[in-house]
Parts: sequence; C-alpha cells; structure tokens
Amino acid sequence: MTRILAEIPLWALVYPPTAIWAAWLWLRARKSGQSPFDAFPAQFPLALAAAIYLSTFRWHGGDDIPNSLLPFSLLRHGTLSMEPFRAWFMEKGIAPEFTVHPGGILISIFPVMPALLALPFFLPAVLFTAQPPELLMHGLSKVSASFLAAASVAVFHLLARERASPRWAAAAALFFAFGTYSFSVSSQALFQHAPAQLGLALGLWGLLCSHPGRKEDWISGFGFSLAFASRPDSVFFLAAAGLYLLFRERRRVPFFSLGAAVPAAFLAYYWLVYTGRLRPQDSDLQGRIFSSFQPEAVAALLIGPTRGLLLFVPAAVFGLWGMLKRARDPRALWAPWLALTLPAIVAFYSFYSNWTGGQTFGTRYYATSCLILALFILEQSREISASPLLCRLWGLTFAWSVLVHAVGAYFTWPGSFSIVEQKAQVWDLSLYPPFYLGSSSGPLFTLPLPLRWAVAAAAFAAVYFAAKRLSRWLAAPSA
Repeated sequence: MTRILAEIPLWALVYPPTAIWAAWLWLRARKSGQSPFDAFPAQFPLALAAAIYLSTFRWHGGDDIPNSLLPFSLLRHGTLSMEPFRAWFMEKGIAPEFTVHPGGILISIFPVMPALLALPFFLPAVLFTAQPPELLMHGLSKVSASFLAAASVAVFHLLARERASPRWAAAAALFFAFGTYSFSVSSQALFQHAPAQLGLALGLWGLLCSHPGRKEDWISGFGFSLAFASRPDSVFFLAAAGLYLLFRERRRVPFFSLGAAVPAAFLAYYWLVYTGRLRPQDSDLQGRIFSSFQPEAVAALLIGPTRGLLLFVPAAVFGLWGMLKRARDPRALWAPWLALTLPAIVAFYSFYSNWTGGQTFGTRYYATSCLILALFILEQSREISASPLLCRLWGLTFAWSVLVHAVGAYFTWPGSFSIVEQKAQVWDLSLYPPFYLGSSSGPLFTLPLPLRWAVAAAAFAAVYFAAKRLSRWLAAPSA
C-alpha cells in the first residue's frame, strides 16, 4: 500500500469517489424536482466544492510541510514537535524556513491547529508508514485542505440560507467557494487558511443564526477562537465578535467565552510546553519583520495587478458596498464590527515588511476576509436582484473572479520567490493571472501564440455567458 501511495498522487484516488458523491446528490435532488442546494444544503456544497478543488490534480504547497508531518509525529511518536523529522529537515536544508527550536526542541514555525483538524485524513496513512514518501505527504496535504475548505463553504451556505433566498444563498456560497482564495490557495495545500475559514464560518453561523441560544453562542466562540488558533491574524474576527457581544448582547458573552476557551487553552498549553513561554513560537521572528507604515502596500493590496483584492476578487466591490450600507443600518448592530476587520487587516499588513506574502497567488491574507465579503454581498441580495444593471454587474464580477482563481488553482503561480523581486513586480500588469495565462512566459508558453489567444478568447467567452446566465437566474421572481 505504501508503495502504491508513493507512486500515485492521493488526489487522483480521492477525486473519483468525491465527484461521484456530488453527482449522486445532484441526481437524487433533480429526481425529486429540487435544487441539490435545497435538498442537501450541507452535503451538496461540501461534495461539489471538494470535487472541484481536487480536480486541479496538483499540489500548490510549501509552507504546509510541517503540518503535513505533524500528524505522523503525534500519532507515531506522541509529540507535537518536529523532533522525529529533525534529520529529514536538516537533510533537505529547509529547517530554518519551517522550524524554530526554543529550548533545543525543533517545532514548527507555523500554528499546529491545521494539522490537528486534518488528523482524520492522515490516520489511515499513519497506520502504514512512520515517515511518508513526499508524494503521499503532499497528497494528504492537498486532500485534507480541500475537504476543510469545502466544509467552510458548506457551513457558510447553511448561514446564507437563513439570511437570503435559496438561490442567493447558493450563489453566495459558490462565489466564496470558487471566486476567492478558497479555490486558488486554501484548498490546494494544508496552509493555515482552510482551517481558519472553517473556524470563521462556524463563528459567523453561531453569531448570526436566526435563533441563537447557548449552543450557538458556544459554537460561535469556539469557531472564532479556532480561526485564531489556526491563523493568528484571525484575531481581528475574534475581537470584532467579542466586542460586539460585549457592547450589544452581553447576555451571550458567557457561553461565547466558554467556547472560545477551548482552542485558546490548547494554544496556551502548546506554547508553554514547547516554547516555555506564553506567546507564539514565531513571535521573535515576526517582531523583526514589522516596520514603518508603507503606503505602497495599501495601494498594492487593494488595486495592484499581482496582489490587489479588487483585481483578484472584483466581486468584492459588492461586498464593500454591503459593508457601507449595513454598517449604517440600526437593524444590523453586528455589521460595523465585522466591517472593520477588512481595513484592520489591510492596515496590519501595511506595517509588514514582507507584505507581498512570498511566492503565492495574489494576497492569500484575504482568504478569510473573503468570507466576510461574501456575507455582506448576501446582505445586499434584494437590492442587487431589484436592479437589472446591478444584477448584470454582479454576474460579470462573479464570473471574472472565478476565472482568476481557476487560473491560480489549475496552473502555476506567477511571480518570483524573492521578496525583493515580488515588490519590484507588484505593478506588472503582465503578471495579472488572466493575462499571464496567455503570455509567452505563462503556463501555456509551449502553445503557439494563436492557440494561446484561442484559450484566452474561450475563457472570456465563458465569463460572458456564465455572467449572463447567473444574472438572469438571480433576477427571476423566485430568487
């Protein structure tokens, strides 16, 4: 078995049953005359998103390596450290990039919560091998990330159905699944993003569901804290939710706090046991990376062709509009608090000397913020549906967002590994994914120029027809 998994990518083995599951749910729903999103509101978004994430048949990783090894350390050796793989890290020469060693113990430089959430996916492999072949390690990373990202889509869809019509709930879930970094980054390897998205989706569901009680408050606190434990910059979402409850719905604070205490207690335990101090293992490194405020970073993170939110997720303009509208609505007391998280994240990374984010696709820092944007788009669904112009613009920006992130999911990522070169290329329009796809240095460079143009024309035509169909579907009276 180990030999087979060492030679065949795991995603190739997992994709067929996942795709069959999604197709079976769709056929069952259509047979009963229902939309699959209505018949299976949790299962179908999960199965559909996971199948399409796996269909890229590639691993887009790097920083996921420690979390891909941690399940083997924990289940085989009973430790959350990287000590069982010290020799492997040294042999590869990657220990300085991925590990730190406070007190002489080699540990991951990244949060370990993603690996803990992915344990069920790793368990069968751990039974067969103590040190996975690299192809198997990457396959486990890809498969677990795909399902964790898909789970965040499913949870968001359940929340969306409580706040808008079924069609709009499905559209918002599909946008979050395929028109954002969920598709291009979070689902492609066991980074911090997919687990943080899942935690944030749970937190939002508990916070904003129709009839919150103690259970929902506990889930909300647990979810927001899980997002923070998975990715530290999610502290902005945890703080926004906590402050909103503290000032507006204080009766919900106790059970919210109890839920939040679970991931927080684990973090405290991990830090104390493995670093000897109550702070993140990478705090010394991160402290050296922050610098003075960089105005160029703000501009590039918003409108730059290699890092800009509005070019990589053009449908975000509807989310920003929704933020402005709902933040002034006295019926949505939660809205101003959550709306502030996006500018907080942009401002935070404008002080970060490595604000380009390394060799990545666009700005992966927005992976969780896109869930907030999808929520605010959903909040404006009635106004968008009521205007033919807005409906057409929404369909167009939705389809273009999907095109951009499909390029990131199915092809190589543009840009350099060097931080210096990344900053020099930040305004290079030729590296914008749809343009990069057809360029002489892009992933289709082996094709003759006319064929590259034909591919580009087909992609743009697909955007047009998808946008037209989506806008008609959502503008229908039943939407």
